[in-house]
Amino acid sequence: MDVVMERSFFVDKIQCEGCESTIEQQLLACPGVSEAKVIPGTGKVIVRYNPLRVRFKTLPGIVDEAGFSRIFQFSEEHHQDYIWSQEEDVIIQKAMQQTKDMK
Repeated sequence: MDVVMERSFFVDKIQCEGCESTIEQQLLACPGVSEAKVIPGTGKVIVRYNPLRVRFKTLPGIVDEAGFSRIFQFSEEHHQDYIWSQEEDVIIQKAMQQTKDMK
């Protein structure tokens, strides 16, 4: 099943095009990530991914391992992460049910 979700988050310490490229490359190397784009000058990272292959909550960790920390621009971002995780759970459950129904 091909499912694509798009989500964004903010990253600290992006100082140049090389930093942007590193973040994009690290995310694109993750199975399930189809697109990754850093918006220059903003610290905003936009990611398109398949939640059946990778969960959003792992993506900021990949960026962190590359030396760039996620920052929360808005107080509700922690809550949005929880809601997003719930949406991913629903998609995964539907995909599992469809797989069962096909057998």
